[in-house]
Formats: sequence, structure tokens, C-alpha cells
Amino acid sequence: MFCAATIRECREVLANENIDLVFSDRCLADGTYRDVLVIMRLLGLYISMIVTSRLRRLGRIFRGVCMMVLLTSSRLRAEPRT
Repeated sequence: MFCAATIRECREVLANENIDLVFSDRCLADGTYRDVLVIMRLLGLYISMIVTSRLRRLGRIFRGVCMMVLLTSSRLRAEPRT
């Protein structure tokens, strides 16, 4: 298990460690969970993410995460298996 409080720390961990699941608060010290999603996409990682929040606008966040899950699952099916 790894803990990262900033986007920079997240980038380091994601680039150097084998991660199966990401838990993220909606807001980090220097960005948001969306920045983490961008990093995962740039690194070519398809990792499940759980976003926590105390806000009432969870519906919008949930739709964004669902979209990422749908994109991830469709890409996994599209990639040839070796």
C-alpha cells in the first residue's frame, strides 16, 4: 500500500509501482482526482479508481468515473491478448 498526498507523489508511485486499485479524495493538495486520471492515461495504465467526496455533487463525479470505467473496459477488450 502506498500513500500520496499530491499529484507529484501520485505520478511517482504510479510510474514506479505495480498498483491494482487507486483510492482518491476529490481534491488533493495540488490538484484533483482528474489529474490522477490524466496521469494514468499518459502512463498507459488502466487501474480502477474510487473517488471519495463530502460534496453533494457526487452524481457528476460518479458519471465521470463511470465514463473512465467504460473507456477502460472497452480498451481492454480492444487490445489483442498475447
